[in-house]
Amino acid sequence: MISGILRPHRIAFLTEWERFISIIFDPNRQLPTPAAKMPSSLPLPTSDDDRTNLSNIGGENLSDQAIKKWCRRVGFGLVNVWLVIHLIGVFLPAFSIPPSPEIVRDLYWSLRFYPQAIYMDHGYHFFGPDPGDSTLLRFVAVQADGTSVRGTYPNRNAFPRLRYHRHFMLTEAIPRVASFDEGLGALQAKTYAARILASTNAESVRLYRVTHRMTSIDRFLAGGRLDDPETYFDEMLGTFAIDDEKSVVRR
Repeated sequence: MISGILRPHRIAFLTEWERFISIIFDPNRQLPTPAAKMPSSLPLPTSDDDRTNLSNIGGENLSDQAIKKWCRRVGFGLVNVWLVIHLIGVFLPAFSIPPSPEIVRDLYWSLRFYPQAIYMDHGYHFFGPDPGDSTLLRFVAVQADGTSVRGTYPNRNAFPRLRYHRHFMLTEAIPRVASFDEGLGALQAKTYAARILASTNAESVRLYRVTHRMTSIDRFLAGGRLDDPETYFDEMLGTFAIDDEKSVVRR
């Protein structure tokens, strides 16, 4: 009984779905339209203006149909172009991870803004076969009584664990020391310093960019560890403090 009640609605839905698919994938197809109810008799034109307007009706309809057909073709083409770009943007970040052809990496560098904008660049480099060196942020904060507070971002003991991953993604974006003197690098350094000064109640803080290099296979087989001190290299970014105007400045 229920299927008998729902059958007309299902048929109507399938009919409308077929019309929608036809519009998207076959813009040249002439879709059936409900027949308009024509009046039994039409008024006869009584003046020259009425005859002129009546003769132009067919031309206006043809013009409207041509415009709609052109817009449909243009829209169909734009959708296809966007789909191609979207598919390239989804798969390209994964295929651009070294070792990969240079042409693929160049193509990703040209189109990197799209996958980054739609959050499809999921840190494939970290999980690639050759992730390379990792970047950490080490700090030494000095409080008013001379006590030093030391720490590293990301912190392995961070809870919840998602905080560790978020901090790691931030530190991976830290540029080289030479880039911290101006522009975005200087703004990043002040932002990190302000955060650390606020969380430690310190008067000044020294920031270090730490490069953690991968342990070679030979070193590991010889008894080396992944976290040996010899694999860490520090570069000082500067000393930062809060001035009289409550702004973070570099000393």
